[in-house]
Formats: sequence, structure tokens, C-alpha cells
Amino acid sequence: MRSQTVAPADLLGRVNAVMRLASYAAVPLGSVAAGVAATALGVRGALFVGVAGLLLPTLILLFSPVPKLREHFDAGQEQG
Repeated sequence: MRSQTVAPADLLGRVNAVMRLASYAAVPLGSVAAGVAATALGVRGALFVGVAGLLLPTLILLFSPVPKLREHFDAGQEQG
């Protein structure tokens, strides 16, 4: 998890708590969004939008410079 490499050790508990809260808060928001999409587009349309939303990050990563990276960046080390 990237937040664990960037956050100071004494704040790791708070950082993890905020990350967990944000992820748990996304579940009911996603449920409401799915219900609105299903009402507006029908079940088939809402499923299509959901699948497209799941594929979008994969396509963004595939066409970004990330797959061409060969060196691992460690946030804990000084650059230079």
C-alpha cells in the first residue's frame, strides 16, 4: 500500500483508519449510483456502465507510460 511507504511511522494507524473509512464509505455511494443508473438506463445498461467503469482503469494503465517503467521507485529513499 503506497500510503504506508509515504506516511511517517507514528501516523500509520491514522492513515490506515482514514483509508478504511474512505473505502467503506464508497460502498453505499456505489450502491446509490448503481440504483440511479439502473433506474435511468435499465438493468442491462447499468451493468454495461459498470463493466465499462471496471475496464477503464486497466485501459488507462495499458496506454500510459507505466508498463515501460523498469526501475522501482522507493518513496523512503532520497533522490540524487
